[in-house]
Amino acid sequence: MGSSIAKLSPSDAKTMATAAGRAQGFAYSDYVDFGDFVAQVQATKSDVIPSDILNNAKSALSSVVIEAKNTSRYSKATGLSLWIPLDTYTYSQYASKYDGLKFEKATSWGDAAKNLSSNAR
Repeated sequence: MGSSIAKLSPSDAKTMATAAGRAQGFAYSDYVDFGDFVAQVQATKSDVIPSDILNNAKSALSSVVIEAKNTSRYSKATGLSLWIPLDTYTYSQYASKYDGLKFEKATSWGDAAKNLSSNAR
């Protein structure tokens, strides 16, 4: 999913950033519930991320989350948060921490985060 988001046009990346902004957030606004983000992307009815990629993301989520406990404050939480900075300042402050992570190498999430943060507004 990360490599697909990384390659989006600015207008499509803005659509994805809007979906991220609607997803369940946590203490830090740049951490978003991954499952709710996928649900928000699906709710856009946009085909910028193919449905098979979204379905694979949901399947992967269900395979790694052992248990998700929702509370009234986090009613849309599904058990896994993801860094989604929605401004270039936040991205530039923390992007270097993601360089070299196995997660980044496996998912290209750093490139996705860069595209989203650059086109969020």
